[in-house]
Amino acid sequence: MRTVLPKGPGDELDIQSIADTTTRLTASPDLPAPGTQRTAAAGWESDATAGRAQPDDRRRARHVPSVDPLPAAHVGPDRVTAEIVLQLFDGAPASIAANVIIALICVFAERHFVPMFQLAGWLLPFLALTAGRAWLVRAYRRAPVDGALDCRVWLRHYRTGMVGSGMMWGLAGVLLFPATDVLHQMMLTAILLGVSAAVVVSSAVDAFGASVYAAAVILPFCARMFVREGDLYTSLGMLGVVYLGFIGAVIRELARRALENLTLRLDAVRSEEALTVSTDQYRLLLDHLPVGVLHYDGGCRVTYCSERLAQILHTSRERLVGLDLGQVDDGAIVPLLRRMLRDGNSVTFEGYHNATLGPLCGWIRLNATPSRNARGGIVGGIAIVEDVTESHANQEEILRLGLFDSLTGLPNRRWLLDRLRQVVVACERTAQFAALLYIDLDNFKTINDTRGYEVGDELLKQVAARLVGSVRSSDSVVRLGGDEFLVLLENLRGSKVQASANAGAVGETMRATLNEVFHLDAHDYYCTPSIGIYLFGDQPAGEDEVLKRADAAMYQAKEAGRNTMRFFDPRSQHLIAEQSALEVDLRAAIRDRQFVLHYQPVVDRGRKVAGAEALVRWNHPARGLVQPAAFIGAAETSGLIVPLGRWVLEAACQQLARWARQPHLAGLSLAVNVSALQVRQADFVDDVMAIVEQCGADPHRLKLELTESLFVDDVDGTSAKMNALSSCGIGFSLDDFGTGYSSLSHLKRLPLDLLKIDRSFVSHLESDASDASICAATIGLAHNLGVKVVAEGVETAGQCAFLSTQHDCDYMQGYFFSEPLPLDAFESYMGQHQD
Repeated sequence: MRTVLPKGPGDELDIQSIADTTTRLTASPDLPAPGTQRTAAAGWESDATAGRAQPDDRRRARHVPSVDPLPAAHVGPDRVTAEIVLQLFDGAPASIAANVIIALICVFAERHFVPMFQLAGWLLPFLALTAGRAWLVRAYRRAPVDGALDCRVWLRHYRTGMVGSGMMWGLAGVLLFPATDVLHQMMLTAILLGVSAAVVVSSAVDAFGASVYAAAVILPFCARMFVREGDLYTSLGMLGVVYLGFIGAVIRELARRALENLTLRLDAVRSEEALTVSTDQYRLLLDHLPVGVLHYDGGCRVTYCSERLAQILHTSRERLVGLDLGQVDDGAIVPLLRRMLRDGNSVTFEGYHNATLGPLCGWIRLNATPSRNARGGIVGGIAIVEDVTESHANQEEILRLGLFDSLTGLPNRRWLLDRLRQVVVACERTAQFAALLYIDLDNFKTINDTRGYEVGDELLKQVAARLVGSVRSSDSVVRLGGDEFLVLLENLRGSKVQASANAGAVGETMRATLNEVFHLDAHDYYCTPSIGIYLFGDQPAGEDEVLKRADAAMYQAKEAGRNTMRFFDPRSQHLIAEQSALEVDLRAAIRDRQFVLHYQPVVDRGRKVAGAEALVRWNHPARGLVQPAAFIGAAETSGLIVPLGRWVLEAACQQLARWARQPHLAGLSLAVNVSALQVRQADFVDDVMAIVEQCGADPHRLKLELTESLFVDDVDGTSAKMNALSSCGIGFSLDDFGTGYSSLSHLKRLPLDLLKIDRSFVSHLESDASDASICAATIGLAHNLGVKVVAEGVETAGQCAFLSTQHDCDYMQGYFFSEPLPLDAFESYMGQHQD
């Protein structure tokens, strides 16, 4: 029989075990009385009788830690350790006596062949150590042992003494070995072998100690044999090593068997102890369960109930015991109990208890199972009762939390989808319109990251309050998650034009409200919204489709410049689908490595190739070679630019390493474009250095091209990363200078090697004086700052002459010199222009 103790209400209960226990309490008077115990030989005896134990039994009781009556499978290593220690110390006296006798015989036999001082120098320490071991045995027998910790301490002491004895015998194999007398040599050898073999009998239960003892005895003897001259001694040494291995194997096998037998014996002892559980212990167990227990007979009369059940029902045990359940006015629980007695099947009830079995008015859970006699006949039933009023209230609270946002108190996405489903159905039935407004805060992430989550959370709560104040009480404001909110406008009467105008007016009101200043943490903040609106009701659409189209409209507002409002445009759906398909293809392309690098030469003023720029191309399996303009934007938006950029950098570094082994290409530098998203990664510096090191590229030949937009948000962090890489030899180039957030202070602070003039200025410098002036001024500015200049997009001889001859532009690249070339074509180009 097994009993499962639950940790709290709601834990699983073994009802059948409790039924067996309760039946035993109510129908089995022949249980042993408290204070009796089961003997190993079977049968019940009193404490007084059990107490008359032999001295050895009393010692065993002191040194083997007692255990609680648990299943036998739970015998632990501490109990086993205690039994091992007991067995070792039980056999120690005989072992010690035998060691002393053998030592005296050995010294007596060797007295004519070994100097007396050597015999005395060995025997006296041996006897002292043996006396110490004898004292240890005496101390163990007299001292009480408290718990498994003391058992482990005694085991260490025993092993120390045993290993010391083994070392003394090992020393005998060196000091007492006769120099010439073969007969006495063989006798000493036999003694050592016998001593080491004796440990197999006396201490094999401790495999570790016995193995170390045997090694301490045999190894010095083997060493002695190996250093002596003669085949006989060498053979003896080899036989000693083989013998030691054999002894070790025997010890391990005997220890394994002894441990198995010991574990089985302990299991049997523990099983016997488990049978000593008395009637009072069973009753104590049932009374302290966190659930109530009720036993009733075949006539539905209560024969037993636990104290906990009386507490649950707010009544007393005296009132419940003897109660005829058939007389109780209850239409739910009692019929179930009668059906269980009739059908013999377990039943379960969970519901509201309205003061029928007791004054309790609350939620309960009842599980009932039949109680059977030895012949299998139903003689009654056992019911387990739990008060689940608090659990029921918690479930309602969990349900509420599952439908509402904990920060703002607004309904969440799950609530919205359910409500949206109802509104869609109502619109189809009533021919009225409704609108879903998708609101995203434009610069919330910046505030959250710079001012902390507390300020961000307060901003979200204020936004929620303003949105609620901007709509009717019949409308719904929902927090979707993060900085995204939804507003559901229902019952927009009138035509579609009127409904659209009403939805637009509400959206404009919310936009104006959110444009007002927010007072947070004694500071003023502004947070503008992008609002997408989808009007529905005239065409069938599911709730997921409505949400998706409102989301698409919000992204249209984002693309229109933010802080604006847009209605859903069906034409955008096609673009969104294309964008989604492109992202899927990009993921597959990165996974399958469908990208290749083309190389555009960069020449100096003398038109000698100084390096190249690595430009990525997508070798699409269906569309052929795709230019970067067709997919870089999607990669940036989806975040795929990070793994794509890493592949480009790795491929470029591998190519630099290959060029370094070719003399006519070894001097080339290679420029690689790096996106702002890559640089913002926390491990950017470590990742770049790892790639350079793994590929074996020269970092001084690698140039990373950055755009000006990277320095808008975090110029200090970007500068620190650039300095870290620059200290390792990697160069930096500022790409598209003059087209973005140009700042002279950045040019002074950043470790830039090159500044690239954008092609938009170079392409018109022959026809537009302003562009020519910008190019000339940029070259002069860069040179004054100690930075070299690269002009990209050079396509004519006039542009080349203006840049290189008239204004000393350091480097140029463009179709005038060469278009971006595949690797083979680029290396052929280098072969033709290497001079």
